[in-house]
Amino acid sequence: MRGGKPLDVALALGPAVFIVIALRGALTGADWPLIALPLMLSFPVHIADLMRRGMLSKST
Repeated sequence: MRGGKPLDVALALGPAVFIVIALRGALTGADWPLIALPLMLSFPVHIADLMRRGMLSKST
């Protein structure tokens, strides 16, 4: 695949997709759970992306 492995692409773009979904909900007046849920889901995907890239060590 030219752009990279599918998992790498999904982990790189996943947090941004979740944040844009939350932004859309906020701008259209959605209930707060529909805004909070994508924001909460973006964080573990972002951490998984950092761990996969080796930018986040498991021990501090």
